[in-house]
Amino acid sequence: MKRSIYTLALQMVITICMLFVPICSQAQINGLVQGKLPNGLTYYILRDPSNAGEVNFYLYQNVGAILETNKQYGLAHFLEHMAFNATEHFPHGVMTYLRDHSLVFNAQTGINETRFQVNNVPVADSEVTASMMWLLKDWCNGIKILPKDVEKEANIISEEWRQSRNVNKRLTEAIAPYIYNHSDYATHNVIGSEKQIHSYTAKDIKAFYQQWYRPELQYVAIIGDIEPTEYEKEVKRIFGAIPASKKPITRENALIPENDTPLYYRFIDKENTSNSVGIYQRNLAITDPTKRDVVGDQLKARLFQRLASQELAMLRNDAKEEFITATVSYSPLVRQYDQNAWDFVPYAGKEQAALKQILAIRERIYRQGFDSEEFEQAKEALYNEMKPLMESDNLGTPDNWMDVFKQNYLYGMPLESFHQQIRRSVESLVDMEVEDLNAWVRSWMNDKNLSFITYSANPSDMNVPLAQFQKILAEVKEDPVLTFDKPASISQLIDYKITPGKINKSTLIKDMNVTEWTLSNGAKVLYKYLPDARKTIYFVGSAMGGNSLVNSKDLPSEKAMQSLIMQSGLYKYSRNQLYEWLQNKDIQLSLSINDYTDGVGGNTTVAHAEDFFQYLHLVLTKQNFNPAVFNKFVEKSKYLYSNRSKTGMSAVQDSINTILYPPSEDNPREDLAFYNRMRLQDLPRLFNDRFGNAAYFTFCLVGALPEQEARQIIEKYVASLPGTPGVAPRQYKLKNISSPKREITCELEADLEGDLGEIELAFTNDKPLSAKEQTALNVVKDLVQARLFDELREKEGGVYSIAVDADYQQVPRFMEELKIHFTTEREKATRMKQRAYEILAEIRTNAFTEENFKKVYIPLVIEQDAQQKAERDTTESTEETDPMLWIAMLNAYVEGHKSNSKDAPEVINFRDITRKDVADVLDKLMEGAKKRDITVKSKQEQYSDF
Repeated sequence: MKRSIYTLALQMVITICMLFVPICSQAQINGLVQGKLPNGLTYYILRDPSNAGEVNFYLYQNVGAILETNKQYGLAHFLEHMAFNATEHFPHGVMTYLRDHSLVFNAQTGINETRFQVNNVPVADSEVTASMMWLLKDWCNGIKILPKDVEKEANIISEEWRQSRNVNKRLTEAIAPYIYNHSDYATHNVIGSEKQIHSYTAKDIKAFYQQWYRPELQYVAIIGDIEPTEYEKEVKRIFGAIPASKKPITRENALIPENDTPLYYRFIDKENTSNSVGIYQRNLAITDPTKRDVVGDQLKARLFQRLASQELAMLRNDAKEEFITATVSYSPLVRQYDQNAWDFVPYAGKEQAALKQILAIRERIYRQGFDSEEFEQAKEALYNEMKPLMESDNLGTPDNWMDVFKQNYLYGMPLESFHQQIRRSVESLVDMEVEDLNAWVRSWMNDKNLSFITYSANPSDMNVPLAQFQKILAEVKEDPVLTFDKPASISQLIDYKITPGKINKSTLIKDMNVTEWTLSNGAKVLYKYLPDARKTIYFVGSAMGGNSLVNSKDLPSEKAMQSLIMQSGLYKYSRNQLYEWLQNKDIQLSLSINDYTDGVGGNTTVAHAEDFFQYLHLVLTKQNFNPAVFNKFVEKSKYLYSNRSKTGMSAVQDSINTILYPPSEDNPREDLAFYNRMRLQDLPRLFNDRFGNAAYFTFCLVGALPEQEARQIIEKYVASLPGTPGVAPRQYKLKNISSPKREITCELEADLEGDLGEIELAFTNDKPLSAKEQTALNVVKDLVQARLFDELREKEGGVYSIAVDADYQQVPRFMEELKIHFTTEREKATRMKQRAYEILAEIRTNAFTEENFKKVYIPLVIEQDAQQKAERDTTESTEETDPMLWIAMLNAYVEGHKSNSKDAPEVINFRDITRKDVADVLDKLMEGAKKRDITVKSKQEQYSDF
């Protein structure tokens, strides 16, 4: 949970702050050495001790698919693959070296760039770090490109191409001419065609390599726990030896011609999943920071997206929308172009009404703009998102730094620390006025560079011609501006008397210094005061039961209830009223219903604690289920079901689901009959079954709320919830909707594009595993993945990627599972599957080599050692003040795990696992396991030459 919150924070920093800042003096980052060699190659070397003892190596190549001629489609991507074969200093192959040394690596070719990276290299291993310098240099100008390697990679790339051929890929390629106005961007799809992939020779690839991989189009970045000046000496020595280009070139960005009239296209594909419409506007983005307030424009784009989305939400909240779903965005399209996109799925027969509604909102924003009140609310919300980042001591990752360097390299953006960038963004946000945002919107929102695209599975659906779009576009310009009824303000959320409950019993859990309160309604609350928790509080609660307790006859209405929680407002308030009331209160609250548990969770600030618990009380006691909202939900569900894809992989997946999970009372088909069994009158009862008795729940309150205040709030808003003191704890019921058959083997054919064979293997057992066996199962996962990669991809060239997953659970029942999935050619499917079984037998019988074992064992040991060291280095004070850590600890306590270390589950280190342990646990899993062996193949007549 901590990682996901931090990742989201970093994403926001990247999108708002890190990439775009006003001009200032260069190289203001402590520990950064930056320069340009005489041959034109640029370098960035940064001391970043955030990952102690590690260093990361990057090569950025300002070359992508857009530079290919029509006879070279796919060559930039092919070259990326060749970079992991033989090079000047790695004659036996880069891939071999990296995997033998258990290094983390990646590469990616895009439409405008190619990036290589090797991450988490141990600084202490001077031999490996030195090799990484030579590897970057080889990628610059030392890739061998041998015919045998070209042949091998052509097979692998073919499998990559095959794996990507689905409706989404067909959609992307079909609409590209209309998104990019028939420019080069419309025809360069990075991977090329299967026919072209197999046509290229080593000579072709070398010619492209020599033409474009030049020092003036490259930069290297070295980021980690290092001394930059020492690495700079090596960069100058090693990379300085690369010859300068005889005729240096300047990379020109591809341009997209403007279109004064909308471009129109109907995408019709039998596997299209829903009938929908897209309105897209392409805008040229000035990238020169001397000619544009780049950071301001980025903030305005974020505010626009937030406010425009609110307008769509206001229609939905009032049940006035003519669409099932709708989204709006403003985001980068390709280099130096942005795109404003409106995508929506209309209700059946409401295509033109929905189109007019969306265009009317767009026109309202253009003509009237956003008002100051909603702007200030959005501005404050954005500020509140950014403020914690200013106070954070640990911002950015090596990949984030790499993107900062890219912006400097391409556009001359200044080099500043993340904190400096955030401060500048905050300053720009604070100074921004609503007039600035509205003027920015009007600067690009017009009728130029528009695309109008409809999506359907059948020609008879979504037949809205261009002339009709243009007619409606003209009509909304003549119509009065669309207005929204402003919701009445909520002056006091709870305007009725609540009879407080009591804390009947208070018990100190000494080893955690946590207080347990037993409430008069039977609920329990675990309270932990953290005065240094940045004025934040977290509140979560859970009860056993979940979906397992739902009667089979109630399943349709239960699905409706779960989907419609908080969709009809609360008490006497509409959703729009509640939305307004929640503005800038920093309140997050949600309910969850899982297979075996029911939950409530949220967080807020101490300043808004009273508001938070008032809102919680309403959510749990005054839930509304509006007939109009219910009827629209049922209508939408039926519409989506009736218009689902009934061919191709969707049809195959339906067949597979029926085989693996046969319909039953506990697993009914979600078809029209299912939706017809939904009953509005059942919803309040079903909601109360889950959340109507507080005595089933144990809550956790953690954070900076002082005890006296916490007691008062808990007694007033939690102890007052309906509850039955002394009721027996609720228990879940075990349900298993999977087929009881021990072995299922099936081969299915479908109308799929290309020559395709897709394999899914699964082995499931119900034996308890010891702590050591659980650890060994993690090794099994990585070992199976590595062996399949070596054999099926590198040796056979039969697959591109392999997905392997191994899992073990104890609750609600013991279950261990191993899953394998990959895609190959139709004719290779049987052979590849046979090899997979042979590899499993090899591991199960301990017939794999010590080298095979060490390839996966050593990285796991190193990673675990580093993690344990980091945990030891974490100060006790940090642990004591981390609310998320306490929430996790208290949840574990509630679920029955003791807090005393002597009672904690046994932890087995990877270094204690042997080859025999790995073989034994796989044998235990597979012996008597349920086996699922499913093969999906394209029909032979579907083969075509691309």
